[in-house]
Amino acid sequence: VTLNGVRCLALRDDGETLVSAGGDGAVMWWTTAQLTAAARSKSVPCEPHTTRVLNADDSNRPPAIRSLDCHLYSSDVMVGTYRCDIWEIDDQDGPHVMLYGHSADVRALAVHPRHSHVVATGAESGRVYLWNCNGRVLKAKCNTHHPVVGLGFSPDGKHLAVGCKDGTLLVLNYDNMLSGEFNQVVKRADKSRCEFHHCNEAIDEVKYSPDGKLLAAGSHDNFIDIYDVTGDAVPGRSTGVAYHRLHRLRGHSSYITHLDWSALDPKFPDRRILQSTCGAYELLYYDGNTGQQVRSAMRDERWDTQTCTLGFSVMGIWPRGIKGESVDGTDVNACDRGPAPDGEGELLATVGDSGKVKL
Repeated sequence: VTLNGVRCLALRDDGETLVSAGGDGAVMWWTTAQLTAAARSKSVPCEPHTTRVLNADDSNRPPAIRSLDCHLYSSDVMVGTYRCDIWEIDDQDGPHVMLYGHSADVRALAVHPRHSHVVATGAESGRVYLWNCNGRVLKAKCNTHHPVVGLGFSPDGKHLAVGCKDGTLLVLNYDNMLSGEFNQVVKRADKSRCEFHHCNEAIDEVKYSPDGKLLAAGSHDNFIDIYDVTGDAVPGRSTGVAYHRLHRLRGHSSYITHLDWSALDPKFPDRRILQSTCGAYELLYYDGNTGQQVRSAMRDERWDTQTCTLGFSVMGIWPRGIKGESVDGTDVNACDRGPAPDGEGELLATVGDSGKVKL
């Protein structure tokens, strides 16, 4: 009874049954008459008449229960766990999850490029969840064993790049996640895992190029690592090995905050330009194929996405400073561009320290 502690109690309205739950993931039903008798005499045994244990999670231990409540007109019990899950326990189905949740700060989110109702979220607990927004249900989950701070889908939706707080970079197989296979990390032809430890600090930004052949990972090491996804993206430089590191881009004097690839140009399909910003409010451009910094004017460049808060196309998002007040880089923390609901033109959304979302 005392294993990991009793966390919560609930007395049913009839006054005859007491329900308890604890850190061991067990829910027990007690008869109040027996509890009263046991309290008065040591010779009276005191045992729960029913015990139900929540199913073990991917750590092979039942989740600890933090709260519970009893249904007013049935024997059903609802419990909440430390992982922010809500379970229902009934006589027919036993314990089952009604609603999943993350057990730590959610630091990353990515929308599937082919199925806009599918969203991936990552938390510092190390778990990556795939959600169906239409049904508001969990489709699949994966425990990376690393605190997740960045996510990015490949253009075909088959791979999901995961940036971690400890500098680890993982690439997950989307189909394997859905099918629940044990091996969810992408493997090369030689069966080696696409798991990299090139960085020492957090990788907040992961983004595939529009053609899906390059992957950029921006870290708190002040670097941007470029990976060759297919192994043959850059003739003369590629090694033929999938997901090998092609370049390390240097030049920023602070941690990387945002990344954007140039839009795919049918006339120049192999042209891959990257724009990036950092904590020092620097805006730099790089050639993803050569790894060299681009120092020519980029004001007319078309970008596949627009998450960088600095640049020619987003100059208007910055508020004008009122006389006597200063404007700094934290006034706008993030932005994103997307099509307008009516299909005409595009919209840009921004968020900042003011607590407002602006269109």
